[in-house]
Amino acid sequence: MNIYLTVILYILYTILSMSTTAILKKTQQGIKMTFFHVVAINLINSIFGAACFYILGKFHISVSPVILIYALVFSLFVSGNMILQIIVYSRISIALSSLLNTCGVIILSTIFGIFVFKEPFSFQLLIAIALLITAVFLPGRKMLSANGGMVTFLICALWICVAAGMSIFSKIYSTDVRLTDTNSMFLFTNVFSFINCSLILLIGSIKNGLQYMRGVSKDVFCPRVLIPMGINTIPTNGITLVGVILLRYMPLSVHSILTSSMVLIGAALLSLIVFKERLTRDNYISIVLAIIAIILRN
Repeated sequence: MNIYLTVILYILYTILSMSTTAILKKTQQGIKMTFFHVVAINLINSIFGAACFYILGKFHISVSPVILIYALVFSLFVSGNMILQIIVYSRISIALSSLLNTCGVIILSTIFGIFVFKEPFSFQLLIAIALLITAVFLPGRKMLSANGGMVTFLICALWICVAAGMSIFSKIYSTDVRLTDTNSMFLFTNVFSFINCSLILLIGSIKNGLQYMRGVSKDVFCPRVLIPMGINTIPTNGITLVGVILLRYMPLSVHSILTSSMVLIGAALLSLIVFKERLTRDNYISIVLAIIAIILRN
């Protein structure tokens, strides 16, 4: 791929990522977020996402076992990632959550890329991973000592695993020659996400009663949430499309480091400038360590 096109795509990836981060953070502010609120928001996002890819596919749908299997698995990653992302944003700052997620995804994706995809390993990469682990440890130790910190840390750890799994799975399907219609695959991904969320909300209705779920619906199915979620369809699905294009030409380890590093810097700026969240000294040190690790890797 042309170097200038690659740079443009990575910049676009960062802008789209920061846009969806800002929208999700803004949407969850002012709402008393429960697990079922988050699932309902993800259900709305899947409806808009399915419509988006139906239009992008020029109203044509391809159905095959390969498409359906990839869509089903990817829907679990996408739904899980978004649900956990919103929960994490309600507990810690954007900068800290992005830092933990960035470093964790890079470490897991790089290790997987080396051992499964046989991507090259070097001493510089080893140092980069060590720096990233340190970058996670610095804010992580304070999070653990805070009230409810263990729960937050475990939720972050689960989010990191799901996000890394999504990155790894994206690499697998982006290089599978049997997958010829990605628009249909992403359409069915959103359809399966809708089904997953509907089943969870149905279980919630049985467990908590219809009155409780009516309250959740009233909070979520309103213009204050529907409008930003409709707008969020563009950056959310744009990230997926740009990521697939880049992964066709880039090693997973390099792609993870480049995208995560740009998102890390963007998240810090977003946290400080837009949401006025305070960064601690450990946060700044961790960001610097992560950037050094990125430079070493490349």
